[in-house]
Parts: sequence; structure tokens; C-alpha cells
Amino acid sequence: HLFYDRMRLTEWPYGFPQTDYAFLNLQDMRYWVNSRLFYAQIQTAIGHFGYEAIYFDQDVVLLARDIAPQAATGAVLQRALDLQEAGGKFAPTAAETLRWMGQQWLRETVPQTATPLAIQFDDGIILRGYEISANSSAAARPLCATLYWEAQTNLENTYTVFLHFVDQSGYVHAQHDGSPAQTFYPTNEWQPGEIIADMHCLQIPPQLAAGRYALNLGMYEPNSGERLSILTATDQPAPGAMRLAEIEVKE
Repeated sequence: HLFYDRMRLTEWPYGFPQTDYAFLNLQDMRYWVNSRLFYAQIQTAIGHFGYEAIYFDQDVVLLARDIAPQAATGAVLQRALDLQEAGGKFAPTAAETLRWMGQQWLRETVPQTATPLAIQFDDGIILRGYEISANSSAAARPLCATLYWEAQTNLENTYTVFLHFVDQSGYVHAQHDGSPAQTFYPTNEWQPGEIIADMHCLQIPPQLAAGRYALNLGMYEPNSGERLSILTATDQPAPGAMRLAEIEVKE
């Protein structure tokens, strides 16, 4: 189940807090935080807890729990600020009750803002379109792609999506691998005919040379690593990656 809260966070120089930074403190232990996503201007940091946290200037916080939501209740969220400034303790703002947002990964149609496609993957999966956060960017900045999938049949396997940020020689400078909808909606739960909005983000490496790069996309079975084939216009299977977009990295 998905709950959300929007907040503005300080934009740190170079995208990294200078001290350990605690993001959330949940008072209601029936819930847990799924640390993703949805809007751009992402910043990342590794805290002393050893996990990577993702920050947004306008953030959408995803939480999950086992039981069905009730209209009058919700998770209670406290935003926690810089630990060092708080003397090593959480410095929360006022507690807030989160609102039910619904299944944000389901769409009735591909939005008009998306680039339409009809790319046939093996196992009855079609890529119906995509949106890129930016077709040009600078080094050390995030790059996000929202993919719009459709399943033609019920799937037995849980596939992982990958994005590769490559140069003209095919060298992979950055990549992201993840389950669709931030693990909330794996492929074996997809229903035929649904449109699934699936965002994936990667970080363009700092000090990357300016130039033309490509964003490649594919799916694979996580246990074996075997990629799904992609059918070409002649119905011949292609290697398990397609070029999604050209990206220009500027100085």
C-alpha cells in the first residue's frame, strides 16, 4: 500500500550532505519506509546506517504495511533533520498523518507526454512508451526514465529492469537494476491489459566528459541473469537490450 507526503529538503552542494543525515522517523511501527521516488532533482547520500537514501526537493515518500488502509488512520511520519546539528538525536518537525494515494503505478492509458512505442519483449511484455526526465544533463546529475509496460498474458516470472548509460563504444558508465514500480508491483502480479508506470533513475557520474551518450534498456530473470529477447520489426529476436534514448551530457 502506498502513502505519501511532500516535503522540501535542503539542496546540498554536490548532491551530498556533509554530515550523516536521517530522513524519516516512523512512529507507527506497523509501517515501513520504501525509500523511493517519483520526481526529479534527486540527491543521494550514504548515512552511517549503511544504506543509500534518496532525497528530492519535492519528495514523495512511499510506505508499505501488511493490513488494508483505513480512511480515518494512516502512518504517522516525522521528518528528521541533520543528526549532528541535533546533537546526535533526531530533530523531527511536527508529526503528520499521511494520506492514501492509491496505486500510482497503474494507468488507464499511456500519457500524451510520453513517447509512444510498441516494443515486443519475450514472454508477452510490451513497452508502450517512455518519458525521460531530460534529454540533456550535466555530470553528477540524476537521470530518470518512466517506462510504460503492458502484459499480454499473466506472467510466472519476476523480471528485473535494467538501464545502462553508455558511450558510443558501448562502455557502461552508469546503470540501474530494479524491480518494476520499486518492488510494489512485480511482473508476476501484472494483469493483462494494464498499463504499468515504472520509474527508474541512475546517477550520471561526476567528471564525465561532455558528449553524446545513450540510455539502453532491457529486462532479465534475476536468478539466471538471462535477458528477455526483444522482437524486431521483422519478428526476429534481438539481443536483450534496446536503445531507449540519446542523452547529451553538457559541460
